[in-house]
Amino acid sequence: MDWSSIISELPDTIPVVVGGLLAIGGGVAGQYLTERLTHNREEKKLIREKGEALVRALYAHRDWFEMTWKAVLTRDTTHDAPSPLDEAVALQLLYFPELKRNLQELELAFYPLYQVITDQREEQLKDWTAWSARIPQHLAAYREKYVPYLAAWHAAVTAVTKAVRLRIGA
Repeated sequence: MDWSSIISELPDTIPVVVGGLLAIGGGVAGQYLTERLTHNREEKKLIREKGEALVRALYAHRDWFEMTWKAVLTRDTTHDAPSPLDEAVALQLLYFPELKRNLQELELAFYPLYQVITDQREEQLKDWTAWSARIPQHLAAYREKYVPYLAAWHAAVTAVTKAVRLRIGA
């Protein structure tokens, strides 16, 4: 076999081979870069959506609690909806482990306030007339426990907002 003709054509094939390798490498790199950017965008979108859901659950909890208190004041026994705080805690556990302390503080501020409502309901059931004569004292007890709850609630909402902004780079 005559190698001289093959060797004479070799310089013409090098640019074709290099071009082919560059095309394959560019395709692989482009695909990787596109996948990476898409993944980052989807992750940021998920964090933003879950952060919004967590804030909505915190607002819903505050509203739920106020409705529960109003139900006690008006002797309305139909307000039996479950607390949205459970949803907030679930979202925190799944997506925002760094907010554990904030949600625990909110729960700790919530329980004494909920105890006030439970106690009021029990007093109502025993003697409505005696209970209604002391409404100003009941409101004062409620407000006393509501202030720390509201402070913990504001701190939790602020912490969620900061956590989401930090993780999505906003």
